[in-house]
Amino acid sequence: LKRQRQRVSGGILQMFEQNGWSLAFHLANDKWRGNSAVTVVAVEAMKDSELSSEEVTRIVNRASTLQSANLPGLIRINDFFIKERRCIYIVEERTGPLKIRESLPSAKTAVELALTLCDMLIFLRELAVVPPPLTQNMLRISEERRQVVVADVEVLCLLQTLTNHNNKPESKAERKVSDDARAHVDSLKATECLISFAGLIRVFAERFKFEPHESLASILAILEDPHSGRKYQSALHRTRGELKKISDRLKRQ
Repeated sequence: LKRQRQRVSGGILQMFEQNGWSLAFHLANDKWRGNSAVTVVAVEAMKDSELSSEEVTRIVNRASTLQSANLPGLIRINDFFIKERRCIYIVEERTGPLKIRESLPSAKTAVELALTLCDMLIFLRELAVVPPPLTQNMLRISEERRQVVVADVEVLCLLQTLTNHNNKPESKAERKVSDDARAHVDSLKATECLISFAGLIRVFAERFKFEPHESLASILAILEDPHSGRKYQSALHRTRGELKKISDRLKRQ
């Protein structure tokens, strides 16, 4: 294995470290799939404790879900291993930096990417996962499929199965306070994610002069609402509807 420069985004890396995990990225050839180029992500516990049987089961189930979903926008997982209940190895497709001018040559492809990102966020929400704010640096291109993907979200999906199952307080009063606090934090994270998504759409719109302007204005109003995180799923579905209007309009031109 050849060690690769960290590609992980700052927000996701912070999430990992706060929950006691370190990450390393390696380049390799996948002997199981015709010698294709892959990246091996090593996610290792920084604490002495091992994964419990229940945690291993959750990781295996989540990894299987991600493999079968094969969703555009997510890096494809080829295989995964758990070693000594302390390290998770994820064998995934190789990706490279995204060059917007090459990968998004037209308004039509930019809108399709926005739709892909919207579908990805909807899918992640169904798994109770909200990624950190999206940035252009998180967008990468898969080397074999030539599809735009969001870096490191697939790893976040696996670790979320661990961080979302902490022991809850024993008393009902403590549990309610804890649940309310968690809901507030989740709402803030969701709002940040939606606002960052609006930022990416602004970048695409300014580059390609999206039409019609009413749909773009509606999208930005939905996503940049300071309370959008409280209605996260609804905001995404409404955004998808407006993006589809723009997409259909471009196809008719």
